[in-house]
Order: sequence, then C-alpha cells, then structure tokens
Amino acid sequence: MVTASEVATMEFMRLHTTFDVPAVYAWSKNPANPVRSEYILMEDVRGVPLMESWYSISGSPVSTAVLRLVNNVYSMSTVLFSQIGSIYFKEDLPQELQSRPLFGSTIVEQFRPAESQFRIGPIADYS
Repeated sequence: MVTASEVATMEFMRLHTTFDVPAVYAWSKNPANPVRSEYILMEDVRGVPLMESWYSISGSPVSTAVLRLVNNVYSMSTVLFSQIGSIYFKEDLPQELQSRPLFGSTIVEQFRPAESQFRIGPIADYS
C-alpha cells in the first residue's frame, strides 16, 4: 500500500499545487510483476535541487524560492481532510473507504476536483 499512497500523493500534489512534482508514467503496488518488485517510473524533473545550491545563491533567487515555498505550504495548510491517514487513489481502497468524503466540512476550491479521484486510507507503513 505504500507505493499506491506515494503515487497518489505525488499525483494529488502535481495536479492541485504549484510544487514541481514529476509525473508518474507507470507504477505497480504488486510485486507479482515482471520486475518482481513494487516500482514507480517517473518523469525526470529539470533543474537543480534547491538543497544543492542553497548556500551559494543570494538576493532575488532566494526570496523567490522562499516565497514560492511559503505560498505552497500555506496552500496545503488550508486543506482539511476528512480523517487522518494517507492519500490514495479512490479505486485502490476498499469500498467502505471509497464512500467516505475526501475533505472535511470546508473545501478549498482549488482542491474540489480531487474529490472524485482521491480518498484518505490507512497510514502508509514504511517498516
């Protein structure tokens, strides 16, 4: 279930935020496949990770990066999910979880399209 949640979370973030999240081309949550392992094949995102250049940049690029980060984090902080758990594609969860709402009583308009595609399921266990 961890891979299913990772892919769904990446897709949720890619579609509904301005974070640079790579598109997922293919994935499998079932190790019974030709690769014999769960996998995620995703787009290569161009650029340099901020953590690699953070200490060598200054001025406008820093303020632009920080402002973008703050705006994205603020945007996500306004989302009130209906329960605690991990994000999944609706079809990857049992029927009882599919019928639950994604969001609590307040829905931020930019996230409304996600209601048909995503649900909250069990907390992804990485152990």
